[in-house]
Order: sequence, then C-alpha cells, then structure tokens
Amino acid sequence: KVITLHNYRFMCLAGVPLRDGKSCSKCFEARSMLDGIKLRCYRQSRLQSAWVALSISLTKFAMSLDARTISFIALTKFQAQMLTEALRRSKCYIRANPLGRPNQFQKVEKHGSFALFVGRISTEKGIHTLLEQHAALTNSQSPRDNDSTRLVVIGDGPGLIALKQKYKGNRYIDFLGSMKPSQVNEYMLKARFIIVPSLWYEGYPLVIREAISCGLPILTSNIGGLPEIVLGSGGLTFDINRPEELKEIMFKMFADNEIVYKLKIEARSNYKNNLSDNAIMKKLYSIYESTVNYK
Repeated sequence: KVITLHNYRFMCLAGVPLRDGKSCSKCFEARSMLDGIKLRCYRQSRLQSAWVALSISLTKFAMSLDARTISFIALTKFQAQMLTEALRRSKCYIRANPLGRPNQFQKVEKHGSFALFVGRISTEKGIHTLLEQHAALTNSQSPRDNDSTRLVVIGDGPGLIALKQKYKGNRYIDFLGSMKPSQVNEYMLKARFIIVPSLWYEGYPLVIREAISCGLPILTSNIGGLPEIVLGSGGLTFDINRPEELKEIMFKMFADNEIVYKLKIEARSNYKNNLSDNAIMKKLYSIYESTVNYK
C-alpha cells in the first residue's frame, strides 16, 4: 500500500495545525490528540473531535499490524518528522505533487520591477506582516526608488476589504483580487520575485511549485518545511520572529540583480531535476516498485 499525505490528519484533528491564525503543535508534542478533543478542533465539537480521534487511532493501529508493507509519501521532510508517531515502522518517501501543466521560464537576464504575493488574504498566510514591512520599506526610500519596489497582491479572502481600506493611500501596493491561473502565470513571468510569508506549517504550496516552474525567485518565512523547499533551490527565507528581516531581504532582492540572477538559475535547475512531471513520475514509479517488491 502507498499512502500520500496531503495534510497532518494522522496527528491533527483539524488536518491543518493552525489555531487562531498561528501554527499549533500541541498534539504533535504530546503525541496524543487529547488536546484536540478538549479544544474542539474538529468542527468546533468535542463529540465529533472525539469520534475522529478514535477513528484515526483505530486506523493507525490497523496500519501498525502491517507496517512493513505500507509506504507513505510526504511532501517534505518536515511533514514526515511531524508525523513520526503516526508512521511508526512504515517507510516514508519525500516527493512533491506534480504541477500537471507545461512550464514556462522567465528570461534569466530580464528582471521584473515588482514583488508578488499570490494566495488567500488571511492572517495565517502572513499577508499582514508582508504589507507592514513593504510599507516600512517604501516609507524609508525616495518616491523615485519606490517606483521599482512595487508589491502586487493577487487573491481573495476574509481580510481583503479591511486591508484595501488600510492601504488605500499607498500607491505602491496593488490589490488585484482573484485571478484565473493563466493570468496568475502571466504575473509570475513578469515579477522580480514572489513572497510566501506564511505563519503556519504549509505542506508544499502550489504557488511555490508554480513559481519554480516559471524560474521565479522565492522569499518565504522560515517556518515548517518552507526552508527545505526553497533554500538552494531558488529562494531565500526570513526569520518569522524578526519581521523586519523581511523588509531587509526585500530591499536586497529589489536592489541586487546578481542575487535575483543566481536564484533564477537555482529555480530552473530545481524544476528540471525535481519538479518536472517527468522527474516526479519517475520517483513515484520507483516508490511503487520498491513497495510492491518489498519482502
């Protein structure tokens, strides 16, 4: 059997370790889902949370009886480590999901003039931190410099209206709302870099895979599996506990063409070697073959 882990359900009743807009690791640290039951993590109900916890426990027990014939596929090493208790003696492989569409690289020698955010406009995505630090950056520069340090925000969500109102006087931030994938791709091909400032444990975000397939440099927070995804593979990270570091690195990425050029080369290599449909399917075939032939 081969089981692909799309979320953290084996140790988190909500499936995504997130509470009050921040990452939560209570059940992982306790190696128990009792906290999830107490906190009503499944549909805000203790009864339903208890039922799901029992169901998950029974499933894990059944799998443990035949653990040597089960393989798991995790999206990142971080996800695999977080689910160590659930995986027990089973084998675990690391593999991203395929993008399922042809890639189109940016021109290496041509650098865009704006930074890009693509995602849900909500607290856990770190959009508030990004906007605050970008505003701090533009406030510290001359209007002439700010023309080449614009931020384009694509996406919708519960925080959009309030943020548009808060930053309506800032002419260096453009809120474009929801867009079709083809339109998002066009912006990725024109951007200088993309920012993924998440505050919670992402899996392997689609937006990062799309950015890499365009050869677009990436700047992420240093939480969860994001550093292992982007460092050395087309991206940089900032310390989530030092928001001002986001401003500092944005300034460098806007000012230094050599950094952007280097990250573009890394992203191209990462896509060809690890994220192209051919590379991913080859690895998937190897995983299935190893599991079927296991003795």
